[in-house]
Amino acid sequence: MTKIKICGLRRPEDIQAVNQYFPDYAGFVFAPGKCQITPGQAEKLSRMLNPNICPVGVFVNESEDIICRLADSGVIRAIQFHGQETEEQIHRMKNRFPDIPVIRAVSMKQDHELKRWDASEADYLLLDAGSGGTGHTFDHSLITQAGAIQNHGF
Repeated sequence: MTKIKICGLRRPEDIQAVNQYFPDYAGFVFAPGKCQITPGQAEKLSRMLNPNICPVGVFVNESEDIICRLADSGVIRAIQFHGQETEEQIHRMKNRFPDIPVIRAVSMKQDHELKRWDASEADYLLLDAGSGGTGHTFDHSLITQAGAIQNHGF
């Protein structure tokens, strides 16, 4: 099943557009870069978001303490790991927040990257071109080259 996420929301105008187009997920980027926002900014924007759209915190090697504070406060209702986070970290987040989906971004530069996450506890795998947020696609034939992925619906 395909899910839609609009990511990199930083301004009230971004939230207005997301509320109009109604994707499944809205992404708040906490990782360094042009779309990075602070927890305070995310809290304000999250309050403006249609409650039927799930706010996602996008993290790159972030401390679990910060992730937990954002999830505990309800600013985010899904966690996306986009760095070198391990399966152990995914497991800890799943145990701490059983009702919050964990998304694992997979850099699709080679077919073995997808195979590496086949047994992951992540609820979803987000297949990415590798640099995140560039609008570039990856070679989709890498999905079929990886073979059947059992746990994530491929």
